[in-house]
Amino acid sequence: MFRWLKKLDAEDSGLAKIVREFERMLANGRSVFDSAASAYLGAADPSVVRDELIRTDQEINRLERQIRRAIIVHATVYGVSEFPACLVLMSVTKDAERIGDYAKNILDLATYRPKAKGSPYFEQLLDLKARISKMLEDTRELYEAQDSAAAPAFIEVAEILKDQCDDGVEAILTAHDARNIEPADPASTALCFRYYKRVISHARNIVTSIVVPVDRLDYFDESKDTRDGDPPV
Repeated sequence: MFRWLKKLDAEDSGLAKIVREFERMLANGRSVFDSAASAYLGAADPSVVRDELIRTDQEINRLERQIRRAIIVHATVYGVSEFPACLVLMSVTKDAERIGDYAKNILDLATYRPKAKGSPYFEQLLDLKARISKMLEDTRELYEAQDSAAAPAFIEVAEILKDQCDDGVEAILTAHDARNIEPADPASTALCFRYYKRVISHARNIVTSIVVPVDRLDYFDESKDTRDGDPPV
């Protein structure tokens, strides 16, 4: 899909800048996710990380606007042959921006909920946090390399982690069953699982762009995404 990314040269500095800025968005997305999830899990004080997280998210938003403007200019100069790739880049840029938004949602949970430590779901959320953080780094590396050979394995892992998030929500919703243990704060715990799932979905969409045509973006394997009744992410 992005063969044109591999043809960058010194004269095409505008396009090279688009790529660098998108990769910066991805790096920033991992940073804000790590900060927010650490605060939710009790490893950081929300009031300490909030200002830097908000500043980083604002940079993500600024980069998205810059990339959109640059894509329009690039498409105007190079014509219809570049439209599919430009449409894909426009789509995945929105995915990268949404990761920052969900990080802010997780930070809000950290601000208003009881401490997650001690919850029966704490270890599961901690493990998912580590795996999602690694996944966000892999997203940047796979995108940079346009590694179509490694993308399917990444997508498969993403689906497994999404299912684990769904399982966590389902367990909380059925906690009235005596066989289950209800967390002290079921609402924030369920929301954290949900926000985790959204971050995973947006990372998956970005990597999926390496291996599927533009019309399949956001709808790849949508049958799994409708398990919880929501539209595909």
